[in-house]
Amino acid sequence: MKIWIDAQMSPAIAACVTGNFPVRAVAVRDLGLRDAGRQALTCEDFMPNKRRPRLKEEAQEQMPPPIAIGHVTLRVSDVGHAAEFYRALGLRPVLEREELAILELRGGTHLLLFRAEGKPEAGPVHVFDFMVEDVEAAHAAMGGAGVVGTAVGEDHVAGHLWFEVTDPDGHVLRVFSSHTEGRPV
Repeated sequence: MKIWIDAQMSPAIAACVTGNFPVRAVAVRDLGLRDAGRQALTCEDFMPNKRRPRLKEEAQEQMPPPIAIGHVTLRVSDVGHAAEFYRALGLRPVLEREELAILELRGGTHLLLFRAEGKPEAGPVHVFDFMVEDVEAAHAAMGGAGVVGTAVGEDHVAGHLWFEVTDPDGHVLRVFSSHTEGRPV
């Protein structure tokens, strides 16, 4: 570890710290920058070989990706009943008709519920899943809205927490913890 001693303090303090503690202290006054022609030191003065991201690079890293999934679809036997179920999960209603309902997820993706011509095939939905910031809170909120979910489990491969819910047509949907690690989506 390196400690920088302010230029307003005696350089002797650096020698004292280095001699009495397991760290290296350097007096900024001894760097020879007094007549450098600038008013302020920068990080590069102290660590010239360390690459620092610039504001533009940091801003670009914080922007959401330029592409998203627009729509996912499910075939259901009763559009109104299915739409009510998905509203209870937390999706925002956009449009509801007898043959079609559109509900919106965070990020703007739309779930399109189409009336099936026959009985929809029940079972796990593999083409999409849901993601929430707080699995325990989502599990409790959905339970409070009358949606029964499995117990919260842990995916030991990816480290996600998850639970499953089953819609009125028997579609089994998995709800995962967020994998965005704080990045905007």
